[in-house]
Amino acid sequence: MLAPSKTAIILVEGEATHSSSQQSLTPAQQQFNALSEKIAQQKQQVEEWQALVVLVQQRIHGKLMPLYDQLARQQGQLIEQLHQASLQYPLTAWESVQLHRVIIELCEQVLRHKLPDEDPLIAQIYQLYLAEQAQTSTFAPVASELPQQQHLQPLDHRFEPDCGVALFDADDLTTDLATDLVTSFEIMAQQQEAERDYQKQQRKMARLALKQQAKEHAKEERDTAQQQANAPAQKSLRQLYQRLAAMLHPDREQDEQQKITKTDLMQQATEAYQSQDLLGLVQLQNAVSFNTNSNFAQLADEQLHLYHLNLHRYSQTLDENITGHKARLASLCAIERVEMVTAKSVIKKLKEQASLLTQYNAMLSQQLKNLKDAKAIKAFLRQYS
Repeated sequence: MLAPSKTAIILVEGEATHSSSQQSLTPAQQQFNALSEKIAQQKQQVEEWQALVVLVQQRIHGKLMPLYDQLARQQGQLIEQLHQASLQYPLTAWESVQLHRVIIELCEQVLRHKLPDEDPLIAQIYQLYLAEQAQTSTFAPVASELPQQQHLQPLDHRFEPDCGVALFDADDLTTDLATDLVTSFEIMAQQQEAERDYQKQQRKMARLALKQQAKEHAKEERDTAQQQANAPAQKSLRQLYQRLAAMLHPDREQDEQQKITKTDLMQQATEAYQSQDLLGLVQLQNAVSFNTNSNFAQLADEQLHLYHLNLHRYSQTLDENITGHKARLASLCAIERVEMVTAKSVIKKLKEQASLLTQYNAMLSQQLKNLKDAKAIKAFLRQYS
């Protein structure tokens, strides 16, 4: 059965070794070979990262999720236990406030990973304590009302309403006027400074907007130029696929075994074309050409240049796929930066999370056993603060 080779080395006439063949190649052919080998490595990396993502997802669902579910169940039991304590035991004002805060925090932790309908009792308790918290804060003094009470103060003692004559000191009046004048100038200065800061900020935002527009315009021009440059390369890719399709079309084959072989190769060619995998198409062309006893002669540099554009674009796509898999792993394993994602760091992070969840579940289980009376509840609230 025909099978594409693992690499797409451009061949020359004769039985030369690989090193001597490389010396006989043109710079364009050597560049094509180097990029082909790079893509082969990138494909392997993509497969490895894909496999790691699948492994991580399996471990999360198989080991971490049961630990998270156990944690949520025990937190729910603790919430119900503390709620019953708030109804049964006499608590001080501080203890009541602290207990309400603990219950609200625990409810938020449980409901963060669930919908209210999934745990209606916890949602009901949460709403109850939120309402009590809001009602308690309603009776607190409002700071905005305090300045209004200043108008109820008695009149200035320097004025005697009975005689109708204001008894005041001229020096005090001068001092008050000077103070008011200085205060007015300070307010004006502050307003002017604020206006200057505002204008400065507006100019800065305008400059940033112009720079952003220039960047977007430059990017549009680069994208347009790239599309124009890629058009011939895309055409060459399509032509290569069409040639392979003409050679491999199974309906034109009379031999049943060859028809099966060509059907398989045609499927490979179609998948390679749909994913813009020029290297895969070239490898298939190598296999088909040798099977039909046709020499795969040296490609012209102009054609290799078009192939190189396709390979370069495909290499960028593979890099993006690798980065996407790393970002996915960083999110799944709570790793801060994508640059820190490696196979070892991912496995280490999963083990750390499993260990922490196991310890926390054990601690909660012990707390549920200990919180049996008012004394234990009060000690728990002091420790929680």
